[in-house]
Amino acid sequence: LHPTRGELRCSREENSDVFAVTLGGFGLTGIVTRVRLSLSRLDGHAIERRRIAVRSLVEAVERMQANCGADTAVSQVYSWNDLNRRAAAFGSGFVYVERHVQATAAAPRPRPARLTSTFTRAPWRALSRLGVQRWMNHAYRLREDALPATRRFDLLTGSFPLHGNEIYFRLAGARGFHESQVIVPFASWPRYGEGLERLLSDHGVFTTLGSLKIFRGERSLLNFRLDGVCVALDIPRQARDLEFLDALDHLMLDCGGIPNISKDSRVRAEVVRAAYRGGYDEFKSQLAAIDPGAHMQSALRKRIDV
Repeated sequence: LHPTRGELRCSREENSDVFAVTLGGFGLTGIVTRVRLSLSRLDGHAIERRRIAVRSLVEAVERMQANCGADTAVSQVYSWNDLNRRAAAFGSGFVYVERHVQATAAAPRPRPARLTSTFTRAPWRALSRLGVQRWMNHAYRLREDALPATRRFDLLTGSFPLHGNEIYFRLAGARGFHESQVIVPFASWPRYGEGLERLLSDHGVFTTLGSLKIFRGERSLLNFRLDGVCVALDIPRQARDLEFLDALDHLMLDCGGIPNISKDSRVRAEVVRAAYRGGYDEFKSQLAAIDPGAHMQSALRKRIDV
């Protein structure tokens, strides 16, 4: 639904040009009033998660690639990596291999986590100033090492690992976290990993989360899709870390990577234009044809200048 064009039915066959730009179009082509989705049936109502220890970022990617072949029953593969360690231990952590399985027994429906009055009164700002976040990775590693290597979860807990662990967000204090998420092509991945370690060390930045996933797809428009390694990292939001994040942008561009535009509210138009070569101009041109009066506005549209 567009303010001047009215309602339009779109699909791969009907108004395919509008359909293509609307997918990954950040809501700038109009308001989606109705959508038909094609779903896949799960193999079970529980998630079995297997944990594999890895010694580096390179080993993590090798393990993930070995476990995500098309002929396996694996549903999802991702990693947790400690980016606060240096030298040979940089990026050590765990790879998680998951598959859907039948639940052995009817598990009670998990309840949404609640922040109790005691929880909300805790001195999180003071804890943040003491650098408690620096110990998050160490505490997480110790907890994981103490648990069985293979575990089963209900769908909610298994699909959203932070469910029940909302304290993670509170420990960041009032400013919260800044999250960077990029895809780096496989060919330049080792160089990106080395550059990431160097920048973290040079800028004195510590992370509260580092995670990898394998992505597949062809680059098109501004879609977050590319054959390569998706790198996500969280850092407590501080003004001095903006210099580090800008340097990280340059490293990403040098390695031929792309940023997740909707994830990182700091990424500027010039970085998006350089990363999404050709796709940026094509998206901007097609969007102008669909919404010539620029009726659909947002902070994101102004930020990336489309």
